[in-house]
Amino acid sequence: MSIARFASPLALGAMLAVAAPARAPLARGFTYDLVQRTQSTNPMNGGAQDVVAMRAHVQVDAAGHTRVDFADAARNPLWSTGDYAIISGSSIQIISPQKKEVLDLGPDMGMGSMQEFMKAMGADMKITDGAIAFDSLPGSDVVNGHPTKHFHITREATTSMTTPMGAMDIPVKSEIDYYVTRDRAPQNSAFIAPGLSSGMGAMISAPALERMRTLVGGMKGFVMKMVTHSTSTMMGMSTDITATVEVQDLLEADVASIPIAPPAGYAKANLADRMRAMSPRPPGS
Repeated sequence: MSIARFASPLALGAMLAVAAPARAPLARGFTYDLVQRTQSTNPMNGGAQDVVAMRAHVQVDAAGHTRVDFADAARNPLWSTGDYAIISGSSIQIISPQKKEVLDLGPDMGMGSMQEFMKAMGADMKITDGAIAFDSLPGSDVVNGHPTKHFHITREATTSMTTPMGAMDIPVKSEIDYYVTRDRAPQNSAFIAPGLSSGMGAMISAPALERMRTLVGGMKGFVMKMVTHSTSTMMGMSTDITATVEVQDLLEADVASIPIAPPAGYAKANLADRMRAMSPRPPGS
């Protein structure tokens, strides 16, 4: 299985990682729906694709704790339909009632597990950060009834991989557009933010992730929509991916306090083990 197969859900995890906590306790709470649509051109995966990669329902309680219920999720090692995420500050836990497991993504958003998986497959990987540029753009779009301010982030990086077949450098450039409304109290802690779309754009170092957190937190508003265009080159072939994540049906509501601890008795899951289980070529086979 190609690494790109795993990168898409890791990208969503990385987006969630730059979540900014609410600026202050809310009087009540909020609910909204999230929809992610991904359009890609990838010669290694059969050419053009246009899919709805994820639908989720989000609740934010008065303390700013967030629960994300995945109603429709493509097969991936992070979550399945029926799973949910609990987000408190920078802590993200994926909880699977069906498997009775909890997956703690940790501060690196699973990059350590990705590297562990790569080593088990006989490969090594490192990330060299390039420029990260930030702009506040003129004009305003209305997204689902909410006026927004437009922000733009450009990120460049190179993922270097060494495999039994040789070494390769994979340059990646991501252009991320955020549409942020300020007519609501919270910063949406469940929203999706470095905007590293699927494909190799999911790879991000700890310093770059922290920089993205800082930039998104500085927008001081609620992200109604995020559009990411990512281009990577691997083995002479270019992959272009556009991922759009949009908030729908944003409502102020009475939300019960969200427990941030996982249910008692749930086992701790390991992301690298999940990746190996989904691979058609397990190590040593």
